[in-house]
Amino acid sequence: MRVKIYPSLVALSLLLMAMTLSSPTASCAHGTGYRIVDNDDTVTMEFYYSTGSLMPYAEVLIFSPTDKESEYQNGRTDRRGRFAFRPNSPGEWQIKVYDGRGHKVNGKCSVTRADETDSPLILKSTSAKTVPKRWGVILGISLIFNLCGAIALFNKKRQKKA
Repeated sequence: MRVKIYPSLVALSLLLMAMTLSSPTASCAHGTGYRIVDNDDTVTMEFYYSTGSLMPYAEVLIFSPTDKESEYQNGRTDRRGRFAFRPNSPGEWQIKVYDGRGHKVNGKCSVTRADETDSPLILKSTSAKTVPKRWGVILGISLIFNLCGAIALFNKKRQKKA
């Protein structure tokens, strides 16, 4: 079986790869993350994009460990991408943040009591785990080559039928 190489397809894939590698921050702009800033009796979290810029005025929904359907609290992050809430029970709290432009964060925060008395709640977990940027670049390049291969295969089958 002989495969015909299309020069325009190769040029397009090389152009897309060069654009991806020359601007890695633009190609990874859809990543998001969060970190816990303060862990007194209130939980303060900071939300950001993979580029390091903050997520200001993003919609926030907080779900308690006892009720995953209706939110315990809702609101928006401040101009520095921060949001604070005060948990009323121990357990794993769900935090959902949406910036209105396609970026979402699904965070978790584990809260426990120091002892069985009415002591304040203590934060147990920390920030989100993120995927390294180089894996995003590698996956993007792989996607480009796979799409180009699929187009070439489709064109070859179409030419065979004609």
